[in-house]
Amino acid sequence: MKTNDGWKLVERINTVGPLAMRDLVVPIDLDVNNDEILQIKLETGFMFWEVDYVGVDFSKNYDLNLEYIDPVSALDQDNTDVTHLLNKQDGQYFMQPNIGDEVIVSFPTTSVNNDLNKTTVFLKNRGYYNYIRDYKGFPDREKLEAFKEDGTFTKFSETSYFEFVNYGSNKLAHNE
Repeated sequence: MKTNDGWKLVERINTVGPLAMRDLVVPIDLDVNNDEILQIKLETGFMFWEVDYVGVDFSKNYDLNLEYIDPVSALDQDNTDVTHLLNKQDGQYFMQPNIGDEVIVSFPTTSVNNDLNKTTVFLKNRGYYNYIRDYKGFPDREKLEAFKEDGTFTKFSETSYFEFVNYGSNKLAHNE
């Protein structure tokens, strides 16, 4: 965000897995901006993100009633009850080792009788996944460490993009 003192980093969003689409919300402290105009800059790896929509909500923040709701049930693809693996953070993970594994998680409903109130539900989860890949050789640690430097990922994605595009056009030219 542009401030009186120059550009200020508001948020650094790390990419998480091979996701095609996702919606992100980033809170911004407007008190550090004395201008009438809000200026936001988005930086990404070259050709890495496509931004479909950017919006700002200037509405008043209301006090919220935050409530954590435990699942009523969680059944995997074999109809096995795995609720106990999902309702607390205890180091026991629900594992899905096969492509196509699934879990159906059910929660109790809550109803609000007042039309002025709205209920919004967010799923909070945790865990990890392993890529199913057959890597050969050893990682080039020195090359990977370089990605910690600002701008390295952007330069890498730009170079990779043009290598790919040029390879494809050179291949087409040789086939004609």
